[in-house]
Amino acid sequence: MPIEIEDPKDQGKKKAKAAEERKAEAAEKRRKKIAAAAGAAEDEELVGKKRELWPLIPAIPVVLAVVLSLLPERVDVNEIELERSRCVNQLRTAAAMKAMKAAELKLQEGDALPQNELDKILSEVKCPGGGIIDVRAVGYEPRCSLHGTFSEWVQEQQNIGYWDKALKDNTN
Repeated sequence: MPIEIEDPKDQGKKKAKAAEERKAEAAEKRRKKIAAAAGAAEDEELVGKKRELWPLIPAIPVVLAVVLSLLPERVDVNEIELERSRCVNQLRTAAAMKAMKAAELKLQEGDALPQNELDKILSEVKCPGGGIIDVRAVGYEPRCSLHGTFSEWVQEQQNIGYWDKALKDNTN
């Protein structure tokens, strides 16, 4: 059997490769050591921070009270409906005043009231919610920018069965 003799170049390559592997292992060990030390330092830092936060705990109810005071007040649905029905009544008043002036001035459907007449109507009717009332031309319902028209209000009341309930309550 022939004896194999290694080439000296191959031996040098193997030694260099083994040295690189040892260096990589040593670098990995150093990296793990540094990471472990940093992790321990982070844990110590967190414990220190927790200790620093304890004096702040009595302030939590005060902060909560301030935040709650800044939230908007709860609005009752009945208050909203009351405001809308008051606005609708203002719209009905505006419509009646407009119809009287239109008849007095003999205006046709689609004609606009003179500005001085519009100013008189608008000085007497206001939306309680702060909406803007548009009297509109003759033959068209006045409209509120927040609450719409009287017809829209009536339609919504019919959709929710308001009139049926009101009639039942009055007959009993």
